[in-house]
Amino acid sequence: MAAALALLASAVWVEARTAEPVIPLGIARQRATALAILGSLAVGTVRMPENRRS
Repeated sequence: MAAALALLASAVWVEARTAEPVIPLGIARQRATALAILGSLAVGTVRMPENRRS
């Protein structure tokens, strides 16, 4: 878990300093977009064990 958080933090750090980022971090400043991203992550996390069984 710590390694995953470290990788995520480093990816955000690199993307924030790049002139042309792969994922523009500005999209997460909009509330609706940020909630949609969090919702997608939550659904994917909950459904992950279900997908592994099939």
